[in-house]
Amino acid sequence: MVLAYWFSAYQIAKLDSSKPSKKADPHAAQEAFLLEWYKNTRKAEASFENGELVTARQLIGNFLYLRKKKGFEPNKGMDEVLTYRSYYLLGKIYDLLEDSYKSCQNFLKAKNTASNPYRYDRRELEGFIDRQFLKLKEQGMGGLIDETRKALNPVNQKWLDSVVEIAADETAIDVTPDGETIVLIQTMEPYSGWVKFFHDSGAIKELIHFDQGKRHGHYKSWKIDGSVASIATYHKGKKTGLNPTFGDDGKAYNIPMYRDGKLLEPRKGYE
Repeated sequence: MVLAYWFSAYQIAKLDSSKPSKKADPHAAQEAFLLEWYKNTRKAEASFENGELVTARQLIGNFLYLRKKKGFEPNKGMDEVLTYRSYYLLGKIYDLLEDSYKSCQNFLKAKNTASNPYRYDRRELEGFIDRQFLKLKEQGMGGLIDETRKALNPVNQKWLDSVVEIAADETAIDVTPDGETIVLIQTMEPYSGWVKFFHDSGAIKELIHFDQGKRHGHYKSWKIDGSVASIATYHKGKKTGLNPTFGDDGKAYNIPMYRDGKLLEPRKGYE
């Protein structure tokens, strides 16, 4: 459901009239940018409703980047509303993709954007956040949740080290004959929890979370030199969400997006 906040005809006319001329002042430039951002947000929300998740994410991400790049001063008016709508929509996109960490991250950003929470549907937003917290706990990422502040801690090296420490060693698991399910050798039951895999050199190679023998949740792999190779998310054994693969320079290019194991493509014209 598109977030119910619409600019009045007067507001749109006012923004249209403030499109900058060659001698426009910074305020007029910001007003014109807000109008374009508003139109872009409407397009992104429509793309989301049509199931075009790649396009919706690109549209929202582009204007959040432009807002930061232009350095406009945040305000409690239209800028706040559009920022809220942007993070709220990103939260919903990642929710559909079953990437609970990114979804929760963006819902929390939306919540923190609101100077007056009564302007928004607080109950719905809190419901989304609580649901992501629950999913994160099911995916072995509960340690990232700050229950006191109702916030998320970063996926940093300290957290990764703590997970590697408790993860089952690859020698403790096996794969069923059909190659579909990971089982604990000791019990031959489908395994739930973290598993760590190593390069022949002894360096960490992969860290994967499983649920009932299927990949479910966060995945991370490393090159033999210790640099990150790739990051992914799985849901019931199928790849979902963003899947960046990192080059020798440590950067990821053309990050693909998956849902239910299938590669998603942007709408033509938004590549």
